[in-house]
Amino acid sequence: MNSMQRADLFLKDLKHFVSFLRNLWGIFAVLSILFPIINVLIKIIPLHSFTESGVLVWFSPELFTTIAVLLSISTILAMYNSRSNFVKQANLDRLHNLSLKSFGIGVTVLLIYLALYFFLRSNSPAEFPSNSVDIRRLLLESLLLCLYSGSFAMITRGFALLATGEFFNR
Repeated sequence: MNSMQRADLFLKDLKHFVSFLRNLWGIFAVLSILFPIINVLIKIIPLHSFTESGVLVWFSPELFTTIAVLLSISTILAMYNSRSNFVKQANLDRLHNLSLKSFGIGVTVLLIYLALYFFLRSNSPAEFPSNSVDIRRLLLESLLLCLYSGSFAMITRGFALLATGEFFNR
């Protein structure tokens, strides 16, 4: 395959990907990718370092944002890549059920993140001094990182499932 054929194939696949995201649910999926970035500016979901009266000592809020965005982008790309499998094995109702489960899991994981974050914030100064190297704190922050990025990935997956259904319903 020469470079022109590869370029044509790439452009054709890019066109399909854009049409995959060109419905209401695809737009919401893209917005769910951007929400962690917007959250850094608006600060809806708490994500502060210890010096800003938050709980993060080992990891920075920027790391949380980067991991969440990359995981959400990977989720959409994986859904796009396996879109034909959903048509073969599922109907539109199954996609809606899977998306509702993804939204439910995403919101639940986000609530667990918030509960753990505020628990650590209220108990942090006494339990974990900021100048000590404590492995427990690293483990708790790793758990926070997984919960934060996992919640956005599941919400993105829910929107991508609905976008897949809309894509094949056209």
